[in-house]
Amino acid sequence: MGSWRNWNCYHWRSGKNAVGGVKMTKQFWIAAGIRALRTICQTAVSVIGVSAVMSEVDWLYVGSASLLAGILSVLTSIATGLPEA
Repeated sequence: MGSWRNWNCYHWRSGKNAVGGVKMTKQFWIAAGIRALRTICQTAVSVIGVSAVMSEVDWLYVGSASLLAGILSVLTSIATGLPEA
């Protein structure tokens, strides 16, 4: 089977992700964080916009949908890389 390092997606010496060849630098994490924050804000605005009146907004749903979108954004950035990083 091989050692556990063969199954690890992150190569600790080169700092590259084995999945997409992404270099995990400080610049990458800043760009991924900015992208995730934008995604969270866009999701929150779209979910709030769906309700007819502000008093009918389900804030738990807004928070959970926005958080999930942010997590998926970071995972996508790790898997595919960022053009701006």
